[in-house]
Amino acid sequence: MSFKTAKMLVLMVGIAGISMGNQKCQESQDRVLRMDVEVGKIGAQTLRMPSGEVIDFPYLANSLFYMQVMNDPHFVMSNPLPPPTQPTATSKVSAKVKANPIMSEDEAMLYDFGFIDRGAPASSGKVAAKAAAAVADLPTCLYESPQSKLDGNIISFESTWGAGIGIGYGANGSVLPSGGVAGSVNFKQAKLTMGLRASDPLMNILMASAEGVSHQADLKFGLDLLNPALGLDFIYKTPLVDVVKKGMSKSLDAVVKSFTNMMSERGSWDDVWESRVLYQPVIVDNDTTIAFRGGYRNNMKEGDTFVVSNMHYEWEGKACASRLKYAIPTTPTPVAEVEVIKVSPNAAVAKVTRYLIDQVIKPGAQIKILALKQPPKPVKKK
Repeated sequence: MSFKTAKMLVLMVGIAGISMGNQKCQESQDRVLRMDVEVGKIGAQTLRMPSGEVIDFPYLANSLFYMQVMNDPHFVMSNPLPPPTQPTATSKVSAKVKANPIMSEDEAMLYDFGFIDRGAPASSGKVAAKAAAAVADLPTCLYESPQSKLDGNIISFESTWGAGIGIGYGANGSVLPSGGVAGSVNFKQAKLTMGLRASDPLMNILMASAEGVSHQADLKFGLDLLNPALGLDFIYKTPLVDVVKKGMSKSLDAVVKSFTNMMSERGSWDDVWESRVLYQPVIVDNDTTIAFRGGYRNNMKEGDTFVVSNMHYEWEGKACASRLKYAIPTTPTPVAEVEVIKVSPNAAVAKVTRYLIDQVIKPGAQIKILALKQPPKPVKKK
């Protein structure tokens, strides 16, 4: 995005406090896995005050949307993972890591199970077959790509203090007339309409789209519209911030509903979520073990079970240098069922519990939910 990182982080920290109230509500819901997403740009118009000051509403809208995604139970912003390569002891990469053998939590777990070699000591010494791990033959974009990209537009944002008099813009892009009002006014209502899109980053096609509308009447706050130092506080420190956040939250909820309606006959998010095997399977303690994207940031836990299907990826041209035309399972029956035995922030290691067909799991294989581990039921007191 084109926004200054430092400035955005400062504002996001402030906004985070406002969003903490949603956490208890989310914890009470049934557990779902969070989809890895890339957050694109949210388009919006700048706002002009009667004093002539221009408010950078696009900046605020994008900052608020980042926070809404971070707090949404269905999405998580995608993080990079160690590449599926095995540098040799003489390579420049390995030599550099040997000089500074600090590994991330993801790297440490993948190294322990033998999926990567970083030329550094294993953090727990669990690996019995590290040398057996092979270089994964997986196109880079399949490895790096999140499941979806989110972007959209604030179609309209109107905050008014009288009939047709206020600040903002309508759905047709027209700016609300300020009416030449000077001094203080009491705002009466506000409305935000947001359109949100979820697209496939590799196929470059629309996966889901939705619209969220929030409206709040009887705002009961006053403001000196000629104050030359209103800036972003005009929205951030008034009830208008709740209108913006609510519209964004409704858009995210509507996209989730669009996904489930399209991809699940039973209307379950479990049928929407998926991942890919990122590393060549290895043998550890006589068990076939795989690693795939999705860790505790995705709300994954040890004991979750999945089915694995090898995939065929068809490109318009060269892999990753052209659009992905389609991706389909190579067999009607999945290859195997697996159970998660270890999670890191962004990755999971699972062992095969049952083979369903006589086929080897390959990098790029699709991971779909079989069952999420349920918490133990509380014991009723007699």
